[in-house]
Amino acid sequence: MRAVQETREPSPSLLQLLTSVVTAAGAVSACALLIVAIAPLMIDDAAAATKRSKPVRAVRGEYIVKFRDGSTATTRAKARRSLGVTFSRSLDSIGAQIVETRDDTEFNDSFAKQLLSEGKVEYVEPNYIVEALATPNDARFGDLWGLHNTGQSGGTENVDIDAPEAWELGTGSTDI
Repeated sequence: MRAVQETREPSPSLLQLLTSVVTAAGAVSACALLIVAIAPLMIDDAAAATKRSKPVRAVRGEYIVKFRDGSTATTRAKARRSLGVTFSRSLDSIGAQIVETRDDTEFNDSFAKQLLSEGKVEYVEPNYIVEALATPNDARFGDLWGLHNTGQSGGTENVDIDAPEAWELGTGSTDI
């Protein structure tokens, strides 16, 4: 009979165990940093804004009009007169104009609908007042106790990375 030699895996050294723990912790930290970086991008979108109970606010007597590309200055001026508005300023970044009425009742709503149906303008809308929110509207945000711990999972309150507090200071830079 031959003797069978048993081989065992060497038990991991303390250094190997610590290395694997630090590596795992580093991965968790990297994930937390990633979440902190992308969470502000999940801020309210237009669909969520319509579901809010907060009333929609707009600048009184101001509307944003986006004429179709290729419309002439004469065509735009004639449309503004028919709408009962005057040119206020140009929004070059979106190719639209802010127009003003003397009061809200002066705006010609039926003519605005006609311009839309004829395809002369892309849109006419009130000059809404919007605000950026730093806390995400993600329905599961409360589950991310590492970002903002309120003791929601039976844990210790405020044992987190204070993400909402950090977002109040800043949410990133285009310089990076």
